[in-house]
Amino acid sequence: MTVQTVHSGPDEDFSATKQLYFSLINEAQEYVYIANPYIIPGESIIEALQVSALSGVDVRLLLSDQSDNNIVTWCVRSYFETLLQAGVKIYLISDGFLHSKIIVADDTVSTVGTTNLDIRSFEQNYEVNMVIYDDAFAIALKNNLLHDFNRGNLLDYHTFINRPWWHKIKEGLAKIWSPVL
Repeated sequence: MTVQTVHSGPDEDFSATKQLYFSLINEAQEYVYIANPYIIPGESIIEALQVSALSGVDVRLLLSDQSDNNIVTWCVRSYFETLLQAGVKIYLISDGFLHSKIIVADDTVSTVGTTNLDIRSFEQNYEVNMVIYDDAFAIALKNNLLHDFNRGNLLDYHTFINRPWWHKIKEGLAKIWSPVL
């Protein structure tokens, strides 16, 4: 199979891993499935996720219900409403901590690596991902993610927007810290 290495770090003029994620999300025609523990995406990735979902692409995110840090948990949740409103499906795993960094799209391409879907990974950390251009690998990875989606809890937009007001306050306060989380 054909595999490409993509890396980025704070010493580069632009984030190749961010460009990779952005391209995979934007170029998906049927679906893009993402498993990632830290979804603090920044404007361009949020817009890519929204545009893909609004254009009919099946966009799914899989992450842990509870992060390894309470501030991070609330910051990640601060992005849920806008993503759910656009039709992005968000699944939360409650039995353990998901630490995978995977994207698979359209049964043709996937990436596995160290890059979180967050500003810190894109701009401050040294990261590396492998991009795999292999249909069989993408399908196998998709099937594994579908299994994980089935064991996760799918968030409902209307239920989420009616969450307690103190959750919204915690999310708002935590979001202030998003550039450094």
